[in-house]
Amino acid sequence: THTHTQDNYLESLTTILTQLHAAFFATPVHARRGHDAAAARDVRVLLARRQQQVLQGVKVAFSGVFKHPVELERKLHEQQLRHRHDGGVDGKESASAKWRSLQEAAVALSLGAECCNDVRDCTHLVTVLRGGEGHYTDKVLDCLADAPEGRAPVQIVRPDWLFVSKSLWKRAD
Repeated sequence: THTHTQDNYLESLTTILTQLHAAFFATPVHARRGHDAAAARDVRVLLARRQQQVLQGVKVAFSGVFKHPVELERKLHEQQLRHRHDGGVDGKESASAKWRSLQEAAVALSLGAECCNDVRDCTHLVTVLRGGEGHYTDKVLDCLADAPEGRAPVQIVRPDWLFVSKSLWKRAD
């Protein structure tokens, strides 16, 4: 029921807030010095660190979620040129900037997941499942095929999975 869901959410949120409270007061104020000391007393930093744990170790790829992959590649190319002009940046930062421009990917990154293009490198494929003959993307079909030996099958999830994980502060089922 709706009330049961609200109760679970409130219990989960209470647990998170209790953990943050404990982290905030874990070190005596007089023992905190420097940049890390300021971060230890900044609730925004503590919240971001906690949120990064939600999908830690998860590698997500996307299929059928973004409408214009060509536009995405154009944006990435423009960002790379801009960064080179501004003094350069490594490839990982460029890739991160590419993904942050897309809502679902930005949520995944904020939760500690890594975004990748190749389903062979991912643990989860975020897709809008359409089903039916000829309606699956190549990435979905690759994931539905048997996983290589010694490797867990890729979990196929909908974009809502990211947003539910974010709201629950834990990996959604």
